[in-house]
Amino acid sequence: MRAGTIVALTLAVLAPPHAQAQEPFYKGKQLRIIISTGVGGGYNEYARALEHYLPRHIAGAPQIL
Repeated sequence: MRAGTIVALTLAVLAPPHAQAQEPFYKGKQLRIIISTGVGGGYNEYARALEHYLPRHIAGAPQIL
């Protein structure tokens, strides 16, 4: 049991990260945020705030609509 745990942990540490593989997918694309409430509501304000800051945190910096 202990040897299997050591092998599993070693493989988990040596595995390449997959977050970097997303950059080519989102680069140059547009993401659309759809809000089902009316203009001027609270959710509309949240979406507009996310629209401004979200591209900084997504690999490839897509355009947010």
